[in-house]
Amino acid sequence: MIAYVEPFSGAGGDMILGALLDAGVPAAELTSILRTLPLPNWRLEIELVRRGALGATQARVITEEHDPPHRRLPEVLRIIDNGRLPGGAAAQARAIFTRLAESEARVHRTDVQEVRFHEVGAVDAVVDICGVVTGLALLGVESLFCGPLPLNGGGRVETAHGPLPLPAPATLELLARAGAPTVPHPATSELLTPTGAAILTTLGCFERPAMRVRACGYGAGSRHEPVPNVLRLTLGEALQAPGDADDTVEQLVLLACNLDDMNPQWYGHLFEQLLARGALDVTAVPALMKKGRPGQVLSVLCRATDEAPLTDVLLAETTTLGVRRHSVGRRAIARTSTTVETVYGTVPVKLRLSAGRVTQAMPEYEDCRRVALAAGASLAAVTMAAQAAAYPLLGARFESEES
Repeated sequence: MIAYVEPFSGAGGDMILGALLDAGVPAAELTSILRTLPLPNWRLEIELVRRGALGATQARVITEEHDPPHRRLPEVLRIIDNGRLPGGAAAQARAIFTRLAESEARVHRTDVQEVRFHEVGAVDAVVDICGVVTGLALLGVESLFCGPLPLNGGGRVETAHGPLPLPAPATLELLARAGAPTVPHPATSELLTPTGAAILTTLGCFERPAMRVRACGYGAGSRHEPVPNVLRLTLGEALQAPGDADDTVEQLVLLACNLDDMNPQWYGHLFEQLLARGALDVTAVPALMKKGRPGQVLSVLCRATDEAPLTDVLLAETTTLGVRRHSVGRRAIARTSTTVETVYGTVPVKLRLSAGRVTQAMPEYEDCRRVALAAGASLAAVTMAAQAAAYPLLGARFESEES
C-alpha cells in the first residue's frame, strides 16, 4: 500500500492524522496503542466536520498540559522508546523528531542535544507524530508520497520565542534540507507547521505516483475560510510504468557524511555494523576534503524505518559531527533466488527476471566462499562450478520475491 498527500491548504500533524482516520485507520486501535506512551493526561477527540464544501475528520489532542515543559530531544526519544508502537513506527517517530531537532539547532545556532522543544515537545505534538506513524503502519502503508507544499505570502506566528515570520524558520529549514517543492499561497496565517513539515519531509517523496486508488480521506485544520482547510490523503496500490512490470520502485533514504580524520582500520567494523542494522548498501568513495585533506564520502542506503538506528551507528562509530539524509527512489529489477548442486556442495544463486523468466543467474561471493572453505576447494573453482550449474536455468520461469 502507498499513500499520496495533497496539502493544498497546508499541513499539520493533526491534519495528517485526521486524514488517516478518515481513510480508515481504526480509532480505537490507534488510541489503544498511543496510550502506551508515557505521557500525562490526554485524550484524542475525533469529530466529523465540514470545511467549506467538504466533509473531513478533525483529530484534536486534548490535554491538561497548559504550560508544557520544554522537553529536549533525548527526553522525547525516551517517551517514544517506552511506548509500544507497531513495526517500524517507533523508528520513524524517532527520525521525525531528530530531523526537527537538527532544524531547530540550525535556526537557533545550538547543539542538537541542547535544543529545547517548545510547542513541538508538547503532549499534543508527540501524540500527533506518533499517531501518524502508527496510522500508516496500521494501514500497511509502505511508501508515502506528497505534492508541493504551500508557503505563506506573509504573516507571522506567535511562539515561545516570540513572534516569528511565516513560514516559521524551523519549517523553512526542514524544507531546505529536504529540497522540498513549494508553491506560493496568499494566506497570512500559518499553513505549514513544523510538525507537518517534519513528517512529510522525513517520510515523504515529493512526486505523484501511479496508483490504483483504494480509499481517500480528508483531515481538517482549524481555519474557516472559502478554500476548504483540509488535507487530502489517497491510499492505493502502486502501478508500474508500461513495459516495467518486473521492476519495483520503493522510497528509500540515503545517509551520507564526509570523513577525513578516521582511522582506516575502523572501516571494516563500521561496514559490518551498518549492514547488521539493516543497511541495504554501504559505500565509501575517495574525495579531497577541505584544507586539501584526502578523505572518504561514506554513503548508506536504507529504508526509512532503519534511518534512526543507522544514524546512531554513524555518529557512534565514525568521527563525523553530522549526517546528511536525502529521500531517494530506487527502481530495482525483479529477482529471486534458488540453489544449484555442484561437486563441492549446494550453492545458492541469485536470479534476475524479465517477464517472469530468468535472464541472469549468479552465485553470491559469501556463499561460494563458505562452500569453498567447507570443501577445501579454491574459491574460483566453486564459483565457476556454480555458474555452470546455474546456466540451464536461463529462460526458465520463476516467481519474483521482494528484494
